[in-house]
Amino acid sequence: MEATGVYSLGFALALQRAKTDSVDAQSILAFLERMPFVPWQPPSEALFELQALTRRIVQLKAAITQERNRLHAAAFNGAAEVIGNDIEVHIRHLKRRIERLEEAGLALIDSPRPIDSGTSIHKPRHISKVGNRYLRAALYMPAWVAIQREPQVKAFYDQLIAAGKKPMQAVVAVMRKLLHAIWGMLKHDQDFDGSKFYKSA
Repeated sequence: MEATGVYSLGFALALQRAKTDSVDAQSILAFLERMPFVPWQPPSEALFELQALTRRIVQLKAAITQERNRLHAAAFNGAAEVIGNDIEVHIRHLKRRIERLEEAGLALIDSPRPIDSGTSIHKPRHISKVGNRYLRAALYMPAWVAIQREPQVKAFYDQLIAAGKKPMQAVVAVMRKLLHAIWGMLKHDQDFDGSKFYKSA
């Protein structure tokens, strides 16, 4: 149930007339009896390592933004030249560290990349439905740039808007579709092809 302020309160109270361990247990049992059981599988070590690398890159990029703000403030306030030089050196150092981490991440992606030929016996892979704020942050600006610069992506976005989607909903749809496109590019070692992203009428 989506929270809608006071409008959802009466409905919630009508549904939840008791709150005890026994009632909770019965509710959980009813849910499990109706939903297919999917056992949890721990992510691979490579995935954990890649996650750590990407999050560290995000931290270093945030540090660069902070240093650039300090550099601007130092120039505006007439700080000593040595301060500005020190900040610029630190920014260059952070960029080199990011480059090394990105290279390590790309090497890690390349090493466990699945290779299937012919008819695969594996089940189709699906994008996880579990939200990840780092992934959303990484895809948001690229999606907007693609909408502005790539005709087929813009056509897909415009089609969603024409169908009644709100701008943010359309952007999220573009982000999801870009994620599929990135997976295909990595799997087949191909450049981006707008015609495969969306075929307009």
